[in-house]
Amino acid sequence: MKPTPRLDYIVDLARCPELPEDSPAMAEAYRETSRRIDRLSGWRTKDLLLGLLIELERLDRSALAPDQRFEILQRLTPLVRRVIARTPRPQKARVGDPPGASTLTLEQRLFQVLVLNHQRLLRDLDRPRFLASDAGSRWRDWTQRRLIRYLGRQILYAAMTARAVPRHTWRDLHDLFVYLVRRANLSIRRSRDDPQAPRDAYFEVAYKRSLLAGLLDRLGSRPALDRSSLPDLGRWALESLLMDPAGLVGRDRLILVDVTRDQPPCLIAGSLDAPFPGWVLVPPEPFLRRLDPVRRFAS
Repeated sequence: MKPTPRLDYIVDLARCPELPEDSPAMAEAYRETSRRIDRLSGWRTKDLLLGLLIELERLDRSALAPDQRFEILQRLTPLVRRVIARTPRPQKARVGDPPGASTLTLEQRLFQVLVLNHQRLLRDLDRPRFLASDAGSRWRDWTQRRLIRYLGRQILYAAMTARAVPRHTWRDLHDLFVYLVRRANLSIRRSRDDPQAPRDAYFEVAYKRSLLAGLLDRLGSRPALDRSSLPDLGRWALESLLMDPAGLVGRDRLILVDVTRDQPPCLIAGSLDAPFPGWVLVPPEPFLRRLDPVRRFAS
């Protein structure tokens, strides 16, 4: 069963207006944005985080050509890395806070606006005139990699700080991966011995890494992860499989990845009654042993 994403990056030209033509106003908006980014590079880290938030929110509202938007986002990437590397982690959410009650931190808001900007760029690059060009293919691959990276960072951040994952993060991650399978012909590995192209492996491992982090965060004590556990998480993701649920009907104690829900994977105690839109996640034994002490099944 091939699931269909709600937020479809494939542009429906019947209801989506064509990109605006180049104009003096667009060129001036690009030049002004470039000047502001040049100034940002000299800011202190404390001020840079706020500056990036303001600039990214402004960029999302700007009418720019896809090549201009790509160049701006590419130039912002080193500044984003600098902020992420140097900004201290916030205090953990208080024990007893209801899920989703925590106010978003500045870091979480940064990941949100990064995702919004890269989603917009991907939609622009999915138009016919860019699908047929080598440059468009390179820009699209770069954008897809950034998107799955920032969505994954958002999920890891929540798991490491005991904070709620912002609304729509899981939905956007599932939709992006489904898009990659359906539109970008990503090939999912069916067994641990299957060879896989490096590009396909990059996206599949990144997706599974987020799924495993979300499952630990959902079932375990919080915070579910720390920096010392990240290498293990990467190995578990590499060894995990995504299986078609149609072949697992009647099996019990499965880990379900339902791509129609804005949720991490879930464990079911009973048997799977019917196929569903998504996959069954099959982690390696070391991950299951890590999960065993805190395993709680929910229908």
